[in-house]
Amino acid sequence: MIDVWTCQELSLQRATLLERPLRLQNGWVRNPSWLEQIVLGHTIYIPTPGELNDPREARPRIARVPIDKSIEMLYRRRMKDDVAATDKDRAKAWAELSYNLPRMTEDQVARMMEEGLAKQFETSRIYSLTKRANNHHLWEKYAANHEGYCLEFRTLWPFSEIKEVRYQSYMEIDATVESGTSLFGFFFYKRPKWQEEEELRTVGRRSPVGHVAFDPTLLTRIFLGKDMTPENQAIIREWAQKREPQLVVEMEPVILV
Repeated sequence: MIDVWTCQELSLQRATLLERPLRLQNGWVRNPSWLEQIVLGHTIYIPTPGELNDPREARPRIARVPIDKSIEMLYRRRMKDDVAATDKDRAKAWAELSYNLPRMTEDQVARMMEEGLAKQFETSRIYSLTKRANNHHLWEKYAANHEGYCLEFRTLWPFSEIKEVRYQSYMEIDATVESGTSLFGFFFYKRPKWQEEEELRTVGRRSPVGHVAFDPTLLTRIFLGKDMTPENQAIIREWAQKREPQLVVEMEPVILV
């Protein structure tokens, strides 16, 4: 079995996760129950966009287009959602859009749609992983400066649909173009300031519930930070021995900057 952090292909059998700041804010070093839930409870928490670090997470830029195109697009979508609309309902919807939108600028219309899209996807679930376990930036920033840990998973559900994050200044969507690919592709774009993460991610359905149980065989290994306290190392090694199947425990690999 090949480890995903040793190469760029996403169809391989393992991925690695470095715990995110969201999970370190309460400090599992002081209260390790979060990690215990993963190791012994076989349950992970998949956060929403608003719980991740990037304030622009799942907030793509909407292309500025002529107002008449926005009117047509919003009308089509409103009618698609209202299959029971009568001729009178359709006429009213068209009249409202034709009256209100020309009183706005293209930028105002786009910003309105950006906020609506963010609201629509605020309960989407995003699980962040990385390509390799020896990324210095991740150990320093996301694993409590080498006091944390790194988890290794096999890429089967819920980790089966992982995709590589691409880094560019912004992801722009032309909302007037009907394309499922362009609509959901924005989940896999981030700004260049985040590129040191070398992120892979899987995006789940919108849900008010973030806890997901996984097959215990999917968690294959845990790396302990070189500066983790002996006390916490002992706790984790004990959990690893209790677990079925037992979990391989190793110290963090040689760091590549």
